[in-house]
Amino acid sequence: MGLGILVWAGFNKFRYGSFLFSGKGVNHPSPLGNPVIGLPGLLISPGKSIFLYSPAVLLALAGLRHLVRADRALGVAVIATVSIHLAMISMLSFYGGDWCWGPRYFVATLPMLSLAFPFAAKPATSLRRFAYGAVVGVSFVIQLLGLSLDHHRFFYARSLPAFFWYADRTFYFHESALL
Repeated sequence: MGLGILVWAGFNKFRYGSFLFSGKGVNHPSPLGNPVIGLPGLLISPGKSIFLYSPAVLLALAGLRHLVRADRALGVAVIATVSIHLAMISMLSFYGGDWCWGPRYFVATLPMLSLAFPFAAKPATSLRRFAYGAVVGVSFVIQLLGLSLDHHRFFYARSLPAFFWYADRTFYFHESALL
């Protein structure tokens, strides 16, 4: 491993005049964005809304209240972690995790949020169980779409530049790969 790092550093020194600089990221815009755009973009925009790309999140949110009642420490930890993560990624200029299907940065906290799924169905009536099953089914189909198609076609068909999300910060409010 050490030999690989030395080769990489030597190549950088030869090509760019520095051991650590690789020539990448020179023109990258600032990673800090406007949370007034990022938060609605992640929650309600047609292009990157977590509720549109993963409707099962609604079930988890419905179960959070019951989770907090059943295990207060766990429920508060889940709510705090997901809230902090949401606040952090909404402040990124590339909040959607671009060139991807849906809002990919939620991948880190969705498993934690899913701890509230079992609590969503309480009290369980047959109509409520059917509705919850339908929401899970729709979520599954949406994820199958993401796996079964080339989501890059959406971006390439529009001939988007490298940092399109920085140039047009409202892009996901009028464009959606899913719709």
